[in-house]
Amino acid sequence: MSATGVDISDPVERWADPYTREGVRAPEGAAGTEAGFVVHEVGVFALGAEWNYRGVRSPFWRLYHNDAPGAALRVGGRRLELTPDLAWLVPAGVTFDCVGAPGPRHLWIHFSPGVGAARDWLEPRALRLTPPLKALVGWLRRTLAEARPEPWTTGQVGQALLHAVFAACGPEAVRPAEPRLRALLLAIERRLANPPEVAELAAMAHLSESRFARWFRERSGESPASYVRRRRVAEACRRLAFTDDSVEQVADALGFANRFHFSRVFKAVLGETPGSFKRRRGPR
Repeated sequence: MSATGVDISDPVERWADPYTREGVRAPEGAAGTEAGFVVHEVGVFALGAEWNYRGVRSPFWRLYHNDAPGAALRVGGRRLELTPDLAWLVPAGVTFDCVGAPGPRHLWIHFSPGVGAARDWLEPRALRLTPPLKALVGWLRRTLAEARPEPWTTGQVGQALLHAVFAACGPEAVRPAEPRLRALLLAIERRLANPPEVAELAAMAHLSESRFARWFRERSGESPASYVRRRRVAEACRRLAFTDDSVEQVADALGFANRFHFSRVFKAVLGETPGSFKRRRGPR
C-alpha cells in the first residue's frame, strides 16, 4: 500500500500512483499553471544609444541579461549594473530608467508570474548566474540567434530559465496562494472582459460580502475591485504591446464601455493613456 492508499501489490496499480516513499513531493500548486509563468515576449538585440528610456513602468515583469558590461538600470537614484555574471528581475510596477551603452547584446524576457502566485517584490533583484543558469541563458541566446527563431521553442526555453532563476531565489520568491484564493483569482482571470461581481466572489468563497472584502485584502494586499482593475489593465498592456489590436479593439475585448472609459481606467493605473503606451511599445 502506498502513502496515498493505492495497492502497489498489483503491478498495474503500482504505477498508477505518482508518489513514492523516496521522492520529494512538490508543494501544492507548485507545478501547476497557477504558479507558473506567462511568457509574453523573449528577445535579444545589440544595445545602441537609443536604449535610454526614462520612467519605464509596466504591469508585467522583466528578466534582463547583458553579455557585456556598460549598460545599467537606475532606480531611485541607484545605478544597477547589467553585467554578464548577473540576471536582473524587475517586478511589475517598479519605475526605472534604462541607461544605455552601445555594444552589449541585451537579452530580455517579458513575463507575468502565474495567477495565484505572490508578487510582492518592491524593487529589482540581481541573481548571480551559476553554471546551470549560464547554460540556460546560453541556450536561449543561441535559440534567438537562429535565422527564424521558433516561438514555441523560445517560449519553452524562456519558461525553463524563469523557473530556474526563481528556484535559485528560494521558495519565498513566488509563493502560490492558498487554494480558496487561487480558485477566485483563476475565476477572475477567465472572465476579465466580464469580471465576477463582489457578491459572486463572496459566494464562491462562502463568505459574507463584508467579511469577504476583508479576507481578500488580507491575503492579496488589495481590494477585489483594485485587483480586478489591475489585472484588466495588465492584460490590456499585453495586447497593446504584443498584438496589432487597436486601442478600440482592446477596450472592446476587455469589456470596457468605450475608449474613453478604457483610457480613464488605464491612466489611473499606469499614469498614461493606452495610446501613449502603444506608441512606446517594443523591446526595452
